[in-house]
Amino acid sequence: MKKLFSVINEGQFGSPEEFKPLIDSIKYYGDYFVVSGELNLFLDAPKKLENVFGHHEGDSGDVNYLHEWAKKYV
Repeated sequence: MKKLFSVINEGQFGSPEEFKPLIDSIKYYGDYFVVSGELNLFLDAPKKLENVFGHHEGDSGDVNYLHEWAKKYV
């Protein structure tokens, strides 16, 4: 989480001020939604999904491929 917060505060995802309330709530008021406990699972999911379903770019001729890949990821 520290690395993620650092990247956000460096502005890699836009204005750090937009994320300040979210980061402050996690850092200072507890992780009510257990974001920190699920983060690694979320970050590992694309790799696991690629092993089962293939790379997300898939077949460029199949317009539903990316949609199906994203649906399975979520």
